[in-house]
Amino acid sequence: MNIKGYYLDGKSSKRHEANLELNSHNGIKLYLHSAGAQHIGQELIMFNLDAIKIESRLANTAREITLAEEQLFISYDNDGIDALANRLSPTLKQRDWLHKLESNISAILLATFIMVAMVYAALIYGVPKSAHWLADNLPNVVEAQFSDSLTLLDQSILQESQLSPAHQKDLKILMAPYYQAFNQLNIRIEFRSGFGANAFALPDGTIVFTDDFIKLAKSDDEILAVLYHEIGHLANKHMLRRAIQASLMGSFILMVTGDLDTLDIITGLPSLLLDLSYSRDFEIEADQFALEQMFQADINIDHFGVIMRRLADANSGHSEVETEKGLFSKVQGYLSTHPITEDRVQRVLDFKEAHGIID
Repeated sequence: MNIKGYYLDGKSSKRHEANLELNSHNGIKLYLHSAGAQHIGQELIMFNLDAIKIESRLANTAREITLAEEQLFISYDNDGIDALANRLSPTLKQRDWLHKLESNISAILLATFIMVAMVYAALIYGVPKSAHWLADNLPNVVEAQFSDSLTLLDQSILQESQLSPAHQKDLKILMAPYYQAFNQLNIRIEFRSGFGANAFALPDGTIVFTDDFIKLAKSDDEILAVLYHEIGHLANKHMLRRAIQASLMGSFILMVTGDLDTLDIITGLPSLLLDLSYSRDFEIEADQFALEQMFQADINIDHFGVIMRRLADANSGHSEVETEKGLFSKVQGYLSTHPITEDRVQRVLDFKEAHGIID
């Protein structure tokens, strides 16, 4: 048995053309024949069997045979090295399962499917559940670190409210009995202009209502419906969970790809699409919370569906429910993080049916 390759003595990076042979007399020693001028046809070194380590095969890449004292023999003759390994003792017999696996197209397809399924499960189920658990168990001091969130928004997209101080005071008096039941959330009401007709909650307990939203609401009950929706975000720690999810997803993608450029692309696109929105699941949780609280406070829950429809119309530029159900509108609805208006209206109807509420 003769295997052609290169020999490195472990003392320098210089390679020597060489042949590796198994001693046919006792099968326990190797003879290395150099092709160098000084050692042509001469025995160069003998190695004990116990000093040899054969690298696993991977396709047709070069393989290393580690000899004594960090000496190496490198060869592309994988079949020869496999034959050599098979003739050695069981302790050195080549473990070629990796080569067999990567040479089997069925195994490759199966492994790819399993990997994709695992990545999908980790991102869709593992990351959100982990974020939920972490958010519930992090100390309150972590959420307090988001206290500058409103300041940052004031410096970018929000402006001072144009509502009169008296009007703002009346609105806070209206809301106080309803949010003070959640003292542990440290809720604080603020008013700002800009950002359209909207309301949103920040992790530190601040709930912001825009001037356009206050003008859009036709009754106190509609304002309270949205107040409860935002309290639902705070009670479920949605903003904190979303921040943790983004961090976990970034770490997971970096671990899988090992590429920072890929990380920027994959995590940057969702950030662009989502902007300041919550995920659809978070919106559904907040909707359900609002309906439960309105029911307990004896507020007609129809106001929830009415104000959500009006908000959707105001922010989308459509006056009534969209009649077009083409491919574009379906894709647009899928990408949106907020449930479409009809889903929310249906949620109100389902809640009324479940609780025996009759108009």
